[in-house]
Amino acid sequence: WRSSTDVGRRRGGSEADSAPSLEQRVQTMQRDSDTYCDEPADLEDFEAWEATFALESMSSEVDQILVSNSFMRELQSRIVPLVVEYDAFWTRYFYRLHNLKVEFGVAAASSEPASLPKYSLGEEEAKQTV
Repeated sequence: WRSSTDVGRRRGGSEADSAPSLEQRVQTMQRDSDTYCDEPADLEDFEAWEATFALESMSSEVDQILVSNSFMRELQSRIVPLVVEYDAFWTRYFYRLHNLKVEFGVAAASSEPASLPKYSLGEEEAKQTV
């Protein structure tokens, strides 16, 4: 037997509880092959963003992602350079990450990507989504 209160709790509570967090959206983005293999949908916005982006300045962030996230390490080893070049893989990744940060209010739309707060999933966080 279940009370109506129990049923209400099981259905999820408030809408805020069911909205995905930035971390969850990053995990989803990391597992989406479109992130790396397809040109961004808004090519004009991507090109404007890319003009301010220097992948070379993100090498420590790339290294940190590869060390702390086995999924990203495995994905890169499987598709670079067979499916997509290294520069395109990481540039598209950081563009999508930038857009998520803008969406969540963590970054301003006009910020230079290299100056944004860094975010990547660690090993334990990545395992939770598998």
